[in-house]
Amino acid sequence: MILDRERDHYIWSAPQLLVECLSPANRKGSIEKLLADYARISVPEGWLLYPQERTLSSHVLEAGAFTLRQTSATAAISTLRFPDVSINLEDVWKLQSAESLES
Repeated sequence: MILDRERDHYIWSAPQLLVECLSPANRKGSIEKLLADYARISVPEGWLLYPQERTLSSHVLEAGAFTLRQTSATAAISTLRFPDVSINLEDVWKLQSAESLES
C-alpha cells in the first residue's frame, strides 16, 4: 500500500507540545511507557495533567528520553516551545471545580 500524504489528511509529524489529561479510569499502561512512546516519535515537550491531584508535570525530550522539567499545582506554567503561552493552573482547577458542581 502506498500512502499519498498530500491527500490522506493526516498530520505526519510529531506535535511540538503534547498535553494529556490523565485519568485512572482509562489508564492502560505506566506513565513511563506513555512518555517512552512520545519520545519514540520525537515529541519535544509533554505536559501531563493529573486532575485528581491537581498537578501538572512538564517533561522535555533530552537525548532521546523525557526528563522532568517542572511540577506545579498552582503556578502559571509555560512551554519551552511557545514561550509566550502560559496556563495558570489555579484557573484550570477552578474550572474543573465549577464543572464538577454542574454534574
